[in-house]
Amino acid sequence: MEEIPSDIKLALGQLFVLASVTSDPGLLLRITRSFMSLTLACMAKLNGGIPEGKGQIEEWEEHITKIEHITAEYGENGGIWPNVLNQCGRTADYFYAIGVLNDFIEIDDSDFNLTLANTNPKGGNNDNGSPDAKYLHS
Repeated sequence: MEEIPSDIKLALGQLFVLASVTSDPGLLLRITRSFMSLTLACMAKLNGGIPEGKGQIEEWEEHITKIEHITAEYGENGGIWPNVLNQCGRTADYFYAIGVLNDFIEIDDSDFNLTLANTNPKGGNNDNGSPDAKYLHS
């Protein structure tokens, strides 16, 4: 069986933390979809291919359909943002459980330190003058 590299495990953990604190619906939809895709990639690696990996995620089709539907709906009606937050939360929780059960997600203690996450350890700024996020340097 293939092993998932530790940097991928940490990336999944960071995506989950970002999903848990993001309140912008459009951004949350993208983060949730990325979290799902990276989880699928890990399952595919562990099981020998994309179809085999997808077969190990019992509710893949259900969740991908819900995320695609609510993305389109949000594009037409920004007023449904509470529904977006709820659906993304349920989906992220499901995929987090898959990562934990298959041992391919790691969350570093500092991932939950949002003050640290918004500080550039190198002391610089990005192009728009705001502090660089920790995840841009990891």
